[in-house]
Amino acid sequence: MFLVEILALCGIAQVLMTSFLFAPLRANMPTKALKYAVTKPQCTGFLVGFIAYATVALCGFTPGTDHSFPMAAAVASVTNVYAQWTLAFVLGGLIAIGSVLLNHFMELIYFAKTWLVLDIAVRQDRRRFAQKVFEDDDQDDA
Repeated sequence: MFLVEILALCGIAQVLMTSFLFAPLRANMPTKALKYAVTKPQCTGFLVGFIAYATVALCGFTPGTDHSFPMAAAVASVTNVYAQWTLAFVLGGLIAIGSVLLNHFMELIYFAKTWLVLDIAVRQDRRRFAQKVFEDDDQDDA
């Protein structure tokens, strides 16, 4: 469940950063700092992680009940307020790292897809050129 929780929050950060749905939000940020924060994977990941875990700390879930997300349950089970906020900062940093890794992985997949499509197109062009060359040679021999 730890991995599911991390991937879910990293996915939310990725959607905020790159989706067309939030493009108007990213374009109309009031300050340059906020615009920078919602376009960079590390900043967006930290903000999403921190907000997610800070809301768990603020809402005060009762420890001892079963939670779907174990790291959120860990934040909720800490009784010291300062420790909860520290844990929210640390887990926000974990989501930031995961968000950066997910962003690089998605860019790598996009590059591989583009390279494969171009390679297929080049191979098709080479086949067509070879067919024309061999067809012309057959017609010249006749």
